[in-house]
Amino acid sequence: MKNIFTYTLTGEQFAAAIRYRNQHLIGRILVRRLMQFVGSVAWIAMVVALFTVHERDGSSAVQISLYVMAASYTLYYLLYGRALDQLYRTDSHLVGVPTELRVEDDGLYHSSTNCRSVITWSGLRVIDEVGGVLLLGLDKLHFLPIPTSVFESREEKDGFIAYLKEKRAAAAGEVVIPSANLPPPFFATKPTSVTAEFEPAEQHWSALKKNLFNALKLAFGGRVAPERLAISWWQAITFATLGLLPPLIYDLAANGIHGEIAWENVPDALFHLPIFLVAAVATAYALGRGERTPLIFQILLMIAVVVDLAYYSLYSIPLTPRAREWLRYSGTYIYLFSLMWLVIACSKATLEQVSVPLHRRLWANITLALFVVYPLTGINRERNLWLPASSAQETEDSANFGRLNEDTLYNQSDVLERKLAAVTPGRSGVIDLFFIGVAGYGSQNVFMKEVNAVSEFFQQRFGAADKTIRLINNRKNPDVAPLASVTSLRAALKRVAAVMDKDEDLLFLFLTSHGSQDHHFSLDLWPIKFQELDPVRLRQLLDDSGIKYRVVVVSACYSGGFVDALRDENTLVITASAPDKNSFGCSNEAEWTYFGKAYFDEALRHTYSFVKAFELAKPVIADRERKEDFTPSEPQMALGRAIEPKLAQLEKQLNAKK
Repeated sequence: MKNIFTYTLTGEQFAAAIRYRNQHLIGRILVRRLMQFVGSVAWIAMVVALFTVHERDGSSAVQISLYVMAASYTLYYLLYGRALDQLYRTDSHLVGVPTELRVEDDGLYHSSTNCRSVITWSGLRVIDEVGGVLLLGLDKLHFLPIPTSVFESREEKDGFIAYLKEKRAAAAGEVVIPSANLPPPFFATKPTSVTAEFEPAEQHWSALKKNLFNALKLAFGGRVAPERLAISWWQAITFATLGLLPPLIYDLAANGIHGEIAWENVPDALFHLPIFLVAAVATAYALGRGERTPLIFQILLMIAVVVDLAYYSLYSIPLTPRAREWLRYSGTYIYLFSLMWLVIACSKATLEQVSVPLHRRLWANITLALFVVYPLTGINRERNLWLPASSAQETEDSANFGRLNEDTLYNQSDVLERKLAAVTPGRSGVIDLFFIGVAGYGSQNVFMKEVNAVSEFFQQRFGAADKTIRLINNRKNPDVAPLASVTSLRAALKRVAAVMDKDEDLLFLFLTSHGSQDHHFSLDLWPIKFQELDPVRLRQLLDDSGIKYRVVVVSACYSGGFVDALRDENTLVITASAPDKNSFGCSNEAEWTYFGKAYFDEALRHTYSFVKAFELAKPVIADRERKEDFTPSEPQMALGRAIEPKLAQLEKQLNAKK
């Protein structure tokens, strides 16, 4: 058995050792750990803000402030790190002198020209490895550094460490079970054939059980000793697969066991894997430890499972309707927080496994944040893995309408032309009502259902047969009507303007979709990206068409932002909410939104007046929102003086036909 090792410790090796031990000690101080956590949160938030703040009023000042803060923090970090690094590299009696380490039955004998010492097996408390140095700890402060280069192979090093642990355990009176994987000369007994046959599977399962607990510990900032963290591609693949369970379990609970797997969404659900791999490579090289890539990649996957469990559990908690609605509209911020949690926890776990200068720690933190947070906040992932079983009607729809494909896109021009050509001219001496319905958001059926119902309602009650155009985005039924885009809306307005009597007839334009706080009406049919529709652009489309008398109804969150842009003497504008309020009822299962139900399906069935219907619907909506504990949406209306008598004539005309 080799029992004598000779080496010369370098200043860099000593610096890595003392830096690691200092970090380990500081990490035990609760206040210091709290300060590090707060500092990491502030730093990640600053980096994310720099890459997500948009150009708008006052944003330049915000960006300048963030850059100044980031530059100041970076400069402090670099100078502080440089000073500490110089301090670590100062001369020590252990550095630069030939040293001999002898392994005897009673302990380790260390000798050099500067000092001699003995470490008994009972006095050996900690065995760590960091930065190419093996640390033999005597207590929380004192340790003996040994370069790992003294060992001829990794097997020899692993055998040496295992031998020390067995000797330490024996000195403490513990039962020692020698490891069958130790190479000679540290352990010479050969395992039996039975043990050798079944041991790998048992080791894999044991390592997985430990790593499941380690994942929970790492996610909440706990420290895991390097020897307890099993890193392998088998483990990485296992945790990548486990990452599919949180969304799958959530969907099963929400949709019931009678359903089907959404295979088309699996690539979306796994899209984080290449992002994590690239982030791991970039972070490892930012640390100057390229060989640590598998470690960082697996830690990301392990912590991600815990973060996702917490994320989906939050949405599974029974809440009041108001809290549920707040949770829905805060989804972006909750998702961003979960990514920051992932980055901070992974950064802490990684840096506890390596010892590098402080400036490398800084660049590693920045790199990890950018390569994880920025890509995952810039894409729209569909992670629904279990969908409810198709109903008979949905099955019939699927048979009649294909999913979004190449034929759908190339046929759009012909489909739109046919629908526009079917619109007939207005009748002389009669006020004709032309209807255009726009369902903007393609991932929820409620908007398509609403446009279809209102279109049919106007044909039957307002005489709009052959004067109706539907523009619909729907992922399941993309061929049900021409797609809703700025281009198709422009063409529809142009066609109506060409066949109507502009001094006599009316346009009723109904738009239903999601809306944003900056007053953008969603025209979304992923993965197609249509031009955005905002109040200014809609007003321009209407003005360019030349249509004089307009009734425009916008059903969306924050739709009140359209009122000022569209109001004029010849226009009636109705919106489902105030400029700073949400509207409600946008779910995939609903037949109507709250506004659509109250205004079209209830109020307009009792009157031909669009203004009176609004007055009837508004308290009904408010009462429903109050009962469900929602913040009032406060629907808005603006009535132009010139269109008011025209609407009264239409009402009189329709009443006369009863």
